[in-house]
Amino acid sequence: MNRKGIKEAFGEDIDIIPRGKSKTTYYIEHEKKLKPRTENTPNNIGTSEKIMEIAIGHGNRVYKNPLQFAIAVKGFENWCIEKNVAPSYAGLAYFLNISKDTLIKYTHDRTEYVCYNLVDNETGEYVYSTNDKQKLDKYIDSNYLVEGEIKTLNYIKRNKIDKCKAVSVKDKINKNEYLVDVCTVTFARILAPIKNLLEMVNISKAEVARNPAWHIFLAKNNFGETTQYVDQVQQKISVSNPLDEMNDDEILKAVESRPQIN
Repeated sequence: MNRKGIKEAFGEDIDIIPRGKSKTTYYIEHEKKLKPRTENTPNNIGTSEKIMEIAIGHGNRVYKNPLQFAIAVKGFENWCIEKNVAPSYAGLAYFLNISKDTLIKYTHDRTEYVCYNLVDNETGEYVYSTNDKQKLDKYIDSNYLVEGEIKTLNYIKRNKIDKCKAVSVKDKINKNEYLVDVCTVTFARILAPIKNLLEMVNISKAEVARNPAWHIFLAKNNFGETTQYVDQVQQKISVSNPLDEMNDDEILKAVESRPQIN
């Protein structure tokens, strides 16, 4: 086909066809360039290390009680700040090196666990925690703490200070320096502050967003507490048969009151 035939078939001359000027290309070049990575983009969050942990079996974590879970979750907020990651259930699952499905199961786990905590009365810090009373008793009977600053023998003699001494945990309890605290806790209760954090972050971002559709979508899905996002309302429709709730007299009356059809 010659140029004349092409012009007749397609309505334009092949010499004036704009090459490489599709709407998408033109938009990127002239209207809005692709945004580069900035300081607001999560960078270097340790994905390679997480992958290796999974490869050698360290990622298959199952928390036996909420206390173990609480200890693992403790550094999540600081990690988000350090790595510039917006808090989310996906982010928390990544931080814990578990699947999001597993994390969501913990959010719904309201099984009550009795936990035994050894608390320092002076500082309020937890010395030891377990949900097994026998393990607590064993820890108390067999553990000693070193009191005083460890120095060399020459330093002790020169400065005339007392040597360090070992004190049993049982003695600390007898002196009321340590306290055994018993509490009941659930995985769902441990995750409550995390859920509040996610909601606050979402609300904060929605208030300044030009188009808050994404934040509305997240709110509908409980801020990410789901494994399958949806944007729909499900309604269950059932057929109501009034005859099922009427007695015989009411049914006869209804039949007699029917309009006559000629």
